[in-house]
Amino acid sequence: MSIGSSLSGISFAGLGSGIDTNSIIERLMSLEQIPIRRLQQRQAQLTERMGIYNQLKSRVQALSSAANSLNSASAYNPARASASDASVATITASSGAVEGSYTLKVSQLAQTHKLGSSAQADTSTALGLAGAFKVNGKEVTVVASDSLAGIAQKINSAGGNVVASLIDGGAGQAYMTLTSSKSGLKERISLQDISGDVLGSLGFTATSLRHPIAGGAASYGLTSQSSALGSLLNLGDLTTSIVSIGTGSIEVTSSDTLQTLATKINAAGIGATATVASETVDGLTTYRLEVTGATNFGPEGDFWLNLGVLKRTNEIVAAQDAKFKLDNVHLSSTTNAVTSIIPNVTLTLLKGTPSSPETTTLSITRDTEQTKKTIKGFADAYNQLIDFIQQNSKFDQQSYSAGPLFGDTIAAQVETAISSLLFDSVSNTGGSYSNLAQIGFSFDDKGKITLDETVLDAAIVSNISSLGALMRATGSTTVNDLVFVAGGSATRPSGPSGYVVEISQVATKTHFAAALAQTQANAGGEVLTFSGTLFSTDYQLAIPTGHSVEQTRDLINSDSKLRELVSADVVGGKLEIRSKVWGSAGRFEVASNQEAAAYNSGVGTSEFSGTLTLGLDVAGTINGQAATGSGQFLTGASSGSNKDADGLQIQYKGTATGLVGNVIYTKGVAAKAIDLIATFTDSVNGLLSSTDKSLQSQFDDLGANVTTLQSRLSVKEVMLRQRFAAMDAAIAQLQQQQTRLQSMMQRQA
Repeated sequence: MSIGSSLSGISFAGLGSGIDTNSIIERLMSLEQIPIRRLQQRQAQLTERMGIYNQLKSRVQALSSAANSLNSASAYNPARASASDASVATITASSGAVEGSYTLKVSQLAQTHKLGSSAQADTSTALGLAGAFKVNGKEVTVVASDSLAGIAQKINSAGGNVVASLIDGGAGQAYMTLTSSKSGLKERISLQDISGDVLGSLGFTATSLRHPIAGGAASYGLTSQSSALGSLLNLGDLTTSIVSIGTGSIEVTSSDTLQTLATKINAAGIGATATVASETVDGLTTYRLEVTGATNFGPEGDFWLNLGVLKRTNEIVAAQDAKFKLDNVHLSSTTNAVTSIIPNVTLTLLKGTPSSPETTTLSITRDTEQTKKTIKGFADAYNQLIDFIQQNSKFDQQSYSAGPLFGDTIAAQVETAISSLLFDSVSNTGGSYSNLAQIGFSFDDKGKITLDETVLDAAIVSNISSLGALMRATGSTTVNDLVFVAGGSATRPSGPSGYVVEISQVATKTHFAAALAQTQANAGGEVLTFSGTLFSTDYQLAIPTGHSVEQTRDLINSDSKLRELVSADVVGGKLEIRSKVWGSAGRFEVASNQEAAAYNSGVGTSEFSGTLTLGLDVAGTINGQAATGSGQFLTGASSGSNKDADGLQIQYKGTATGLVGNVIYTKGVAAKAIDLIATFTDSVNGLLSSTDKSLQSQFDDLGANVTTLQSRLSVKEVMLRQRFAAMDAAIAQLQQQQTRLQSMMQRQA
C-alpha cells in the first residue's frame, strides 16, 4: 500500500512500522527551508554588490592619491642629485633644491666616542665594587654584588645617551665598552666618580696625553683663538673653575679662550709655558694650545679632556667632527649626514683623509621627467576608474545580461562629478594656465583622458610654476608679516582680493627677568628645576658653587636640553631667560632650591627671583570669522554662516594689531579633486561609505532573519519528530491488536 501527494512529493512505502519517518521529516523541512534559501540568495547578491563597491572605492581612492601627489609643491620642483664618486659621498635632494654643481673635499669623517674598560674576570661574577658615578651627568649607583653585566644594565637604564656593551673573550678577558649615542666632538662621553672608585677600578678614568710634544702637551686644533671655549667645546658641564696643571693650578671658565688660557698659565708661576700655535692646511687655519714644562694635568671637570690635552687611556674611538670643503668653503659637522649646508639636500660623507682629502663633484639638476610622470599618473588613475565603471555597467542585448553597475546611480554620479570637475577653469592662478586643456588634456569618445605629451612637455619646460598653480591649492599674502601655511578641505577659494586678517593679540614668548642684579658669585650652589608646558617632565640643572651670573648664563645656553628650549642672557647684570617656543606651548616655570618662590614672587635675593611673563598665542579673525591661535599660527574655524576660511592657516610674525593684511587662497584642479573625492570616501558621511554601510545593514538584517527562521525550524523539526514517533507507536500498537484478532478468528474457525 502506498500514499502519495503531488504537492509534497512524499511517498509512503507502507503503513505501520514500515514508514520511513526520517525521509518524510527531511522532505518536509526542505520545503520549510525555501524562504531561508531565498534570503541567503539575497545575501549573496548583496555580498557581490559590496565587493563591486569596494573595488569602485579603491579606484576612487587611487585617483585621490594621484591628485595628492599633484597637490604637493615637490611635484613641480623635483631635483635629481648625483655624485661623480659615490664612494666619497652620496647626495639626495628634495623639493626646493636649487640646481647647481659643487666640488666636495672630505678630510675627516665624524666619529662616535667609544671607551673600553680594563680586563675583568668575567661578565657575571660580583665585582665587589661599591659607590656612585656619573655618565654624561646621569648618576649610577653600584653595590658590591653587581657584576660587569649588572653595571652595564644600570648605565643603559640611566639614560645618559650612552650605550654600555659587553665583550666576553673568556676567563680574564671580559670587557665593557661605552659608546656615545651621537657622533661628534661635542658628544664625547663625560665620566665622573662621585663616591668610591668604581670607574677607576674598571679602568675608565685613567688618562694620558692626547697630543704629546717635547716637554709637554698640545690641545685640539680649534678654529679660533679668541672665541669662548664654552661654545667651541660645549663646556657647559664644567663642574669646577680650578684645574691643576704641573705643580700648581689655574682658574678657568667656559668663557676663556685659548689666548686667555695661555695668559693664565704663564702668569701662574708654576714653571709651565703656554703659547697658541697656528697651522694652515689647505687654506684652513687652526689654533692649538701648546704647554711645555708640564706633563701632568688634573681631571677636574674633564676640562683638559674636553680641550684635547688629555684622553682616556682606554679610548677605543676618539670623538670627532666631520671636516670637509664645499667649493673651497671649510665646513664641519657633528654627523656624517649633513643636511644644513645645501638647502633641501642631504650629503652622506663616506670617506675622508686629512693628508689627502677625498674629492667628488656633486650635481643637482631639475627632474622634469618626474613632474611629467606624476601628471600622467593622475590621468592613468582617472582612466582606470572610468574603465572599471564602464566594464561593469555593460548590457548584453543578446543574452540580456547586465553588469553589476548597470543603471547604478552611485557609480554614474561619481563618474559625472569627477569628469565635470576636470575641465572646470581655475581662477586666480596668477599664471599662464587656467584649464587642463591648455597643458594637453582632452577626452576621447569613451570619456577617458588623452594626453598630448608634446604640449605637456612644453608647459613643464616653459612655465612649471604656472602648471603647479593650476593643479595645487596655493596661497599668498599682501604683506611680509603674514605667511600662508595651508588650507583645509573645507576652505573655499578667496577670490582675487583675498580674505582680510585682523589681529587682536600678537604671539609672545615666555620671558623671565631677574629682579636684582647679582652682587656676588653664587656662594652655595643651586639646583634649578624647570617645569611647565615646555618641558615634558621636570628638568634639573645644577649651578656649581662660585658661579657668576655670566657663567650661569653660559651653563644654561650650553646644556644639551635647555639650549633647545630656552635662551639665557645677562642684561644690566641681571639674568634673563626666554622661551624659544611661541605662545602657550612655550610656557615654563623654574624654581631654585635656594629660593622656593617662583620667578614672579619677587621675594629674596637669588638671581632666580624675578618676574615671569607667560607667552601668549596669537588671536584674531580671518575673513571676519573666528580663528584659533597657537603660537604665531592662526587657523580659521567655522563660525555661523561664515565658513569660507574654515581650516585656512596663516602665520603672523608682526607686532601690530588690527587689520594687518590679506591672504589670497586658490584651489587648483588636483586640490578640488581631492575635496570632491573626500565627499565620496569619507568614512562618516561619504557617499560610497554610506552606501557600503547601507548594504552591510541590509546584509545583517537578512542574516538576523535567517537566524530567526532557522531557530523556528529547529523547534518545528523537534515537534515533527515527536509527532511521527507517537504515530509510529500508535500504528505499531494497532498492528499488534490486528495480529491478536486474526489469531482469535483463526482459532474460532
